[in-house]
Amino acid sequence: STIDSELRIQTSARNRGARAPPIQKGSRPPRRKTAAEAMAGEMSWVGKKIHLYNVTMGLYMLDWWERCLFNILVLILLWFICFNGSRFATDVFESHLKARILQGANYGMGIGMPSS
Repeated sequence: STIDSELRIQTSARNRGARAPPIQKGSRPPRRKTAAEAMAGEMSWVGKKIHLYNVTMGLYMLDWWERCLFNILVLILLWFICFNGSRFATDVFESHLKARILQGANYGMGIGMPSS
């Protein structure tokens, strides 16, 4: 058929060192996606963010147990930051901001504290 004859012409032209005839417009097959493009198209938003985290932190080259250990350490660090940040925020509120918000209250001296 015509495809076989075109293939023979291109093959013989390559073997002779000449240029193959140009491919006609529209006869080219659609470009295949790369593996990363195909995977990115099928991943959800959360999956893309996890993939970005793994690539950014270099976790993709670790074994599963090393990645798990690293993630546990990151979670402990985040818990530590959040817990101590909330304690600091409540201390700042109790010692500095509460008296300014409730005018006339003298909470620093323990006088005028409302009974709960």
